[in-house]
Order: sequence, then C-alpha cells, then structure tokens
Amino acid sequence: MNTDMESYKAFVDVFKGYLDTALTANIWFYALTGAVVSYYLKNKEDARYLRFSLILPFVLGILIIVLSMAGIDQAHLIEGLMIKASGITLEHVPATEVLVNFFKASIGLISVVCIGLILLFIFLEDFRLKTKIVRKKWRKRCFWSIFILLILGYFTWLYCWLLT
Repeated sequence: MNTDMESYKAFVDVFKGYLDTALTANIWFYALTGAVVSYYLKNKEDARYLRFSLILPFVLGILIIVLSMAGIDQAHLIEGLMIKASGITLEHVPATEVLVNFFKASIGLISVVCIGLILLFIFLEDFRLKTKIVRKKWRKRCFWSIFILLILGYFTWLYCWLLT
C-alpha cells in the first residue's frame, strides 16, 4: 500500500515536470521568435542576409511541434500508469487532459507562427524581379507553397486532435 502511494507520487511529479518543461519551451520559443522578428523588421534594409535569421525560430518551432506530438503519447501513457498505480488506494486520479490540451494548443499556435515566419521569409524580401513572366511564375509558386503549407498545418492539427 505504501509502495502504491510512492509510485503515484512519482507519476504526479513526472506529470508536473512535463507540464513545466512544455510551458518553459513555449515561453522561450515566443521570446526568441519575437526578438528575432522585431530585429529583422527594424533592420531588414541594412543587412542583406538578415532574413536567414528567421530560420532559427522556424526550426525551433518545428522541433517543439514534434516534441509536443510525442508528449501527447507520453501523457496518455502517464495517465494509464497513474490509474494502475492508484487503483487500490485512491478514488480519483489527476487528469492529464490539461497536458494533452496544452500540447494541442501549442501545436496549433506554433504552426501558425511557423507559417507566418515562412511568409515573412518569402514576401518581405527586398528584391526586384526583372520581367513580368518571372514575377508571375514566382507568385504562382509562392501561392502553391503557402497553400500546401496551410494544408499540412491543418492536417497536423487534425492528427493531433484525433490522437486522443
């Protein structure tokens, strides 16, 4: 009976650690993204290759999305283990739905931010195309790439909601 309570406390501590780590990762992502984007928008005329600094928050956002998807699976595993560990001694188990919903919200919001970073990278570039034909082809490619990114973002969000 005492070992059940100790294992239950260990699972609750793991749950709190996951929630704290997820929150910290999101805070740092938004802080870094805000700093990079504001610096880019202020100084984009001065430095020609400054737009490549937008790649860092994009890669970090994709990494957090992947980790959040894995975290959804882990949250369900923790919930199952807590139910098994507390089945004898406790009537109620803390719901891990808070963690799962936080991961889903993170995935959705970070996907939107990453799409915005791609749009900044593509459209706020300060270059002039010489001919109208090249401009039309470029616009068509940009439209289809943005359309595909939006569809991928939607299916990523839909996949995360169907996991639970």
